Amino acid sequence: GGGGPSSPSSAEEAERRQTEAARSHRKTHGMGFAGLAQNIAGKWKGLSSQDRRPFEEKAAVDKARYVREVAVWKALLQESAEQADREQYSANSAAGVAPATTSSTAGGASAT
Repeated sequence: GGGGPSSPSSAEEAERRQTEAARSHRKTHGMGFAGLAQNIAGKWKGLSSQDRRPFEEKAAVDKARYVREVAVWKALLQESAEQADREQYSANSAAGVAPATTSSTAGGASAT
């Protein structure tokens, strides 16, 4: 069916399995979030730089993806704001409302 979320990528699936394993461990061992975080931090500190490398590479790839997606999102926000400004200007023009940046009298002089 359409409309639902797309299936997770293999990296997301692996992360989901790891998260599920951690939750399962918590249920069976009674370890809360703080204890789990300390456990994970201890394991990370115990890894050699060579063992950390695959995780760091994955993090770098994911950060680059995030930076690209944020740039696209910001561009879309800017485009949306500019479109809203154009639509407001058109609506004001159609209603005969003068733009806020112009004066309704030319030069401010009056004829006597």
